[in-house]
Amino acid sequence: QESVRRADSRLLVLLIPEPADLRPTPGLTMSDNHGLTAVSRMRRMCRDLDLACLDLVAWLRSSGRALNESTMYIKGEFHFTPFGNALTAEFLAPHLRGSLGCA
Repeated sequence: QESVRRADSRLLVLLIPEPADLRPTPGLTMSDNHGLTAVSRMRRMCRDLDLACLDLVAWLRSSGRALNESTMYIKGEFHFTPFGNALTAEFLAPHLRGSLGCA
């Protein structure tokens, strides 16, 4: 974080979902998940450290799209499919434009 400040920049943390983050968790809110996944722990750390947290996970889960592991991840890998990458770009582009001062 200090090196980002020295560069007169802003640190943005992008929360990328694990397959478990796309599975419904009965009785838990999507934004918290009570520390069950790495993403939920990172979300809490960002809050505690007052870091800008770009929550792709919450955006995907609230998007109304039918998402699951097979639509988002290449089978047998932890890499996004072209569809998963396109959704990430859709989410990330306005945040990057805003950070760069672009319209």
